[in-house]
Amino acid sequence: MSSLLVSRFIILSSNRQSSTLYAILRCWRHTHTAAAPSYGEPLDSHRESVVPVFRHAPRYGDRIALRDRHGDYTYRGMFLSSRQLACEISSLLEGRRQERVAFLCPNDASYLITQWACWMSGQIAVPMCSSHPVPIMEHYVGNSEAKLVVATQEYADQVSQIASRCGSKLLVLDDSLRMLAMKPEPRKLVQLDEDPTVHEVLEAGLEPEFYNDSGAMIVYTSGTTGSPKVHPIEIRTSIYPSSAVELNRTSALANYATEAGYMLQVLVAGVVLTHSNIQAQVSSLIQAWEWTQKDIVLHTLPLHHVHGIINVLTCPLVVGARCVMLPKFEASRVWSQLLAINMPANERVNMFMAVPTIYAKLIDEYEKIFTKNARMQEYVKSVCAKNIRLMVSGSAPLPSPVSDRWADISGHRLLERYGMTETGMVLSNPLKGERKPGFVGTPLPGVEVQIAKMKPGQDPEVIVRGDSSRSVVLTNKHSSGELLVKSPGVFRCYWKQPKATQQEFTPDGWFKTGDTTRFENGYYQILGRTNIDIIKTGGYKVSALEIETHLLGHEEIKECVVVGLPDITWGQKVAAVVVAKEGKEIILSKLRDWSKERMAPYAIPTVLKVVEKLPKNTMGKVNKKELVNQLFPESAH
Repeated sequence: MSSLLVSRFIILSSNRQSSTLYAILRCWRHTHTAAAPSYGEPLDSHRESVVPVFRHAPRYGDRIALRDRHGDYTYRGMFLSSRQLACEISSLLEGRRQERVAFLCPNDASYLITQWACWMSGQIAVPMCSSHPVPIMEHYVGNSEAKLVVATQEYADQVSQIASRCGSKLLVLDDSLRMLAMKPEPRKLVQLDEDPTVHEVLEAGLEPEFYNDSGAMIVYTSGTTGSPKVHPIEIRTSIYPSSAVELNRTSALANYATEAGYMLQVLVAGVVLTHSNIQAQVSSLIQAWEWTQKDIVLHTLPLHHVHGIINVLTCPLVVGARCVMLPKFEASRVWSQLLAINMPANERVNMFMAVPTIYAKLIDEYEKIFTKNARMQEYVKSVCAKNIRLMVSGSAPLPSPVSDRWADISGHRLLERYGMTETGMVLSNPLKGERKPGFVGTPLPGVEVQIAKMKPGQDPEVIVRGDSSRSVVLTNKHSSGELLVKSPGVFRCYWKQPKATQQEFTPDGWFKTGDTTRFENGYYQILGRTNIDIIKTGGYKVSALEIETHLLGHEEIKECVVVGLPDITWGQKVAAVVVAKEGKEIILSKLRDWSKERMAPYAIPTVLKVVEKLPKNTMGKVNKKELVNQLFPESAH
């Protein structure tokens, strides 16, 4: 079956000049699409009509939407290639809507073409990650009940096995659609009149009303900082398969967990985001960070998380800006882009968004190359300060030493923000104004927050309530509490998990983030996950993140993670897992002496474990629960 699909699609996508092909496309378009809405209206997340991102593309025509390792792609080209793929998807799914389409593409134009095609045909996109092992990808496909799996040729072999085991159809893409979306070479511009699509009105997608309340995407959360929000199954303990396919999948995951040497937590559902959610999240960021058509953002993040999908890819495409996408993070290539080496002025990136780990690696690269050359240091700082208008850090806490060093190097105080898969971005330091290291600013436009004390069986006791205009302290009885969020960007549900969804909301509709937060001098600060980053020792509540920030100021520590371990006397004891800088040795007694001048006595680590490296996921996060299971098995719950 898969081979037939491959050959059929390669033939279909390889000759846009064929009049027969265009007759077929027009027929499909009249069957599966409706006229596009007016494009002159401003984006407003609160209006009834939702405009999916692909319907903004016709406004920008032959402007460059994307640059990847292959070349440049226009908005018009991306739209046409996506529309063509959407027709094939609709045909394979027999005209059904809201089916799940899992897809695996590299970080290039093929990803965006596939994403837009899913939405044009009315499906729910399920992005996968190539760095995940096959059992994890198989879980995404099986759990989402994807009826179709789409992949590029480089992933065809591994994905074909997944599709076969999950009973999904398979569609393998060649390079034709991606190449057809590219900006025409100058010598070929004279031939454009021969293309019958040049003068036609660009229409695609379903009737406008469809997108007001339809699902757009299922994103599986990483669950790195505590129990994932979807109530995971511990593979080795209890498995309740509903079918033979499920049994095969969970068995494979169990085997993978055993071979990896740790307890793998499997998410039994994903986060369902609607087109309305996405529009609200994007609108908020466009307003807060003042996105315009002039912006060129550098993208070097994975494309199965909202950070890479929404913040760095969708935002620029809604306003007509440009995204420069690297296939993966490489410090040297990022520095080349930031310093605009051999680039004309109008090609230079002016925005960059990354995770703290990326900034730490960029600093390491800088130290190796530039520290012995004072003139180059001045040049780097001058270029970054002059050419780049915004640098953002998120997805994990930003250590103060990294923030301070990056400011010294680049002249930029990183804008820290806070968000979740379930909510999109919630809090942000200001674009203009003071950015306080260690704090995540104030609520973004359209977002309301509360800090509340959560008591079982009782209504939350609200400590602070705020929105983008102001925040008000309602009581001084408590210094911190759980962050609650309400906004049009908050997700619809956990996939096929109504009880889990209900449990994560208060009766009056506030989403419970699980993050302990405090409000200080007009700014919000995330103290950590309520169940993993707040250590209760000797009657005190200690933030693991604050301890980590202090330890990263130690001249011999490169990286660290702080966890709480059970203790009969103290309730929990503070344990530090550190990576020493090259050639350095860390001893607990000396570390405790150093800490006495910087931390409260009860916050000083009493346990030290030195490791060569910290296990991290693709977003640079450490799963602390798994880390405890691996390094302190006697303390694991």
